Amino acid sequence: MDTPTPAAPFADHDMDDDVPCFRHPQRLTALRCISCDRPICTDCAIAAPVGIKCSECAHQSRSALGKVPRHKLVRATGAGLVVGTATGIVHHAFHLPFLSLILAWGLGRVVGAAVRAAAGGYRDRSVTIIAASTAGAGFGVAYSSALFTLHPQLVIWSLLYAAVAIVGAIQQSNG
Repeated sequence: MDTPTPAAPFADHDMDDDVPCFRHPQRLTALRCISCDRPICTDCAIAAPVGIKCSECAHQSRSALGKVPRHKLVRATGAGLVVGTATGIVHHAFHLPFLSLILAWGLGRVVGAAVRAAAGGYRDRSVTIIAASTAGAGFGVAYSSALFTLHPQLVIWSLLYAAVAIVGAIQQSNG
């Protein structure tokens, strides 16, 4: 037996009809929020780049905004290089075979958190790229002696540590 599906709110109104504002029932309006389709009066309407929205749909966190300011990207890069190099040196100092993978991941998350904080909390592709590249660069600086000696086992392990740190940085910066 088929059960009837509930009708969407305001579905019984034609789109051209004036309906009461969802916040101000005494005001009739033909405007609707572009996101949630609720009727909104001119006092409730907020102009957005994609159309008119209600206040709930228009409210966004800073991290949801589009472009990260250039000065914050520069600051995030500087913080990532400093923290990435420091965490790489710490990792190299506490080298324990299996636990070093976990430590590399955790230190990569530290780099990701530092980059995101320096970028003002933005979650953007450019912030993620900065976090990943500075984590990898930091571990590259710390393990550069292994790369110069060309000892195959050290080179493989240092690349693995850097990759794990990069994964941690990406996870944290996307957070």
